[in-house]
Amino acid sequence: MTHIMGLRAFTSQLLREQVVGRGLRRMSYEVNPETGLLEPEYVNIFGVPFTFLPHEGGEDGPPQRFAQNG
Repeated sequence: MTHIMGLRAFTSQLLREQVVGRGLRRMSYEVNPETGLLEPEYVNIFGVPFTFLPHEGGEDGPPQRFAQNG
């Protein structure tokens, strides 16, 4: 299990794309000898809204979930 936490200056926001990109990097490039393919790897990404910052516009809805298909 790996946890990825974006640490930035208090006034800076970490882009969702940056977090997703870090989460989707492969942990292993070893090929499964039975299938000749890489094993699938998955990532769960949970967003934390910046409710302490002024926000213009409507609600964004629930956090999106992404999975890497290998």
